[in-house]
This record gives sequence, structure tokens and C-alpha cells, in this order.
Amino acid sequence: PNPGQGQGQGPGPSPEQQKMMAQRQQMAMQQQMAMQQQQLQQQQQMAQQQQMGGGPPGQKKPPGPSMVHSSGPESILDSIKAESKSILLIVMLSVLMNLDQVNQLFKLQAALFVSEDGSLNMQTVLVKAIVIGLLFYVVKTKIF
Repeated sequence: PNPGQGQGQGPGPSPEQQKMMAQRQQMAMQQQMAMQQQQLQQQQQMAQQQQMGGGPPGQKKPPGPSMVHSSGPESILDSIKAESKSILLIVMLSVLMNLDQVNQLFKLQAALFVSEDGSLNMQTVLVKAIVIGLLFYVVKTKIF
């Protein structure tokens, strides 16, 4: 049989061939790592663009919290002013739901909403919270 045919027969690759194969393998690994790094950079850029609201790739986001766009104490006041309607609406709904008249409505269904000592139970609190949430949504979307 010829020495170059079949596996395990004849002499293996020469040292020069082994060196070339190792270099090719190393180059392939380096190319693969470079491609992975490039993909990671692209993913990071896309994530930054999504956080900034889809701006151009060269635009950098200013440091700091994303909720407040400008720095300083006046920005907090500005955000409170901007959200004052929602804040007041939540306060008003909470006060209304905790009036004694509303509690009396829940006491009509004593088996569900009243504990043994006569106070309103946790189910009442949960129902009130759901009602406040629904009223807030309706008022915020339909009126404001």
C-alpha cells in the first residue's frame, strides 16, 4: 500500500505542514473572536439606541437617571409639576375610597369583606385598590 493512503498509515504531516495548520487554525480563531466582538458591539449600540429612544448611532446619552432629563433640583420640581394631575387624582381617589360611606357599602356583604371583630378585611383593601386603579385608568385615558 502507498504511504499517503488511508488513516494512520505512513508518516504524518511534516513539521512545516503542522506549523502551517496551527497558524491557519489560530487565524480562524482570531477571525471568529473578532466577529463575536463586532456582534457584541452592535448589540450594545442597539441597546443604547433603544434606551435613548431610537436616536442616531453617533449620538451619546447624557449620564444620569433616564426619568429626569436635566440636572439640578428644578428638574425634580418640573417633573412634579408635569405629573401633578396624576398625583392629585390618586390622592383624591384614595380619599374617596376610604370614606366611611364606602366602608359601609362593603359591610353590606359581611360574609366577604368583614372579619370576626367587625373590621374590614384584606379582601376589602384589595378590592378598593383594584377600583382605584380602574378609576385612575378611566379618568386618565378618557378625561385627561
